[in-house]
Amino acid sequence: MKLVRRLTAYLLLVFCGVFAIDAWRGISDHLSLFAEDIRRDHLVLGEAFSAAVEETWRARGRERAFELIRAANAREEGVRIRIVVPGPDGIDGAVPERIRGDLAQLRPGHAPLQLRDRQGGEAKFLTYVPLAIEHAPGTVLEIAEPLAHERAYAAAHLRRSLASAGIAALACGFVAWLVGVRLVGRPIARIVAQARRFTGAEAATL
Repeated sequence: MKLVRRLTAYLLLVFCGVFAIDAWRGISDHLSLFAEDIRRDHLVLGEAFSAAVEETWRARGRERAFELIRAANAREEGVRIRIVVPGPDGIDGAVPERIRGDLAQLRPGHAPLQLRDRQGGEAKFLTYVPLAIEHAPGTVLEIAEPLAHERAYAAAHLRRSLASAGIAALACGFVAWLVGVRLVGRPIARIVAQARRFTGAEAATL
């Protein structure tokens, strides 16, 4: 029966490896779709709010445009929107340093700049949309969304995958053990028993 146990253990290792790879690929695929959804949502928000901010700024002034964004932030959950106006020293210091050069080159009509960044120990997805503001060139609309819910989503999916994989591995291991006993264990036991009887008979005749 040692051979059966060893065979079952090897098969379990193979099953666990396959399930682990499948779970990892499933999580990767889900996170990719999740990230793509965030990108699309930001683009939609950016298009809508950039048009509203530009129109409000032109028609009613800068302060009204900022009030519009404050009102939007009061309604939105998780997503934070703000207007970034270049100061005397260039781009606002809260903007990630590694993209300030790219942001300074962003002009109305350009595609929004999107990236992942870590601010204050928190991962965020950021989108910068250039605004056509006549007296404030270089002004952009920033859309920031924390990615803590992404980690929670991945952890929940991982727990479900591990639970499913564990149940499936146990079931496969049990089936492998039964098959091993029938196809390997019993035939070998019969051969060993016959060999013992044969050697016992030989010993008796000597």
